[in-house]
Amino acid sequence: MNELNRPRDGRIFLKVKLKSLAAEARIIRQAERRTTGAHLVGEMTNEGIRVKMERHKGWHEDPERFLQYRQLHRHRTVNVRVEARNTLAAYAFLRGRPVARVFPRPPKGGRKTGKVYAWPDAEKVAVMVRGYGLKPSGENAETFKAAKAAEQDRLKAWLEGK
Repeated sequence: MNELNRPRDGRIFLKVKLKSLAAEARIIRQAERRTTGAHLVGEMTNEGIRVKMERHKGWHEDPERFLQYRQLHRHRTVNVRVEARNTLAAYAFLRGRPVARVFPRPPKGGRKTGKVYAWPDAEKVAVMVRGYGLKPSGENAETFKAAKAAEQDRLKAWLEGK
């Protein structure tokens, strides 16, 4: 496919957003460790070096530090994680990846594995696909509107796993 016929979309921006959200989660996790006074401790055993995480004793008794830790943790595990999940769904859809490959459904009647099977928010994913999806590339307005409408219909079916 040559440069003129390639569909134009903003997948690269979603890829950058995913990497930024991953970096944000790492930064927040570091801040959580600093808040709790956590540090790695290594000890020699017969099997080799064993490394474990130790927290400063009594860190949770300081209400200000504990509140700060809880706010950081909640922001990382709720806000950033949900935004990353929705962004990943939009990115996978625009790349043509099957939904089952990106977000596996929990096994029906199977035993619980302890994993959290969270599904992306369809409305937020649709907004991202509208914003970062197909861009006009020379065709007339009617053709472009029809292509965008078809893209939204494909997204609904994709999110339902069809």
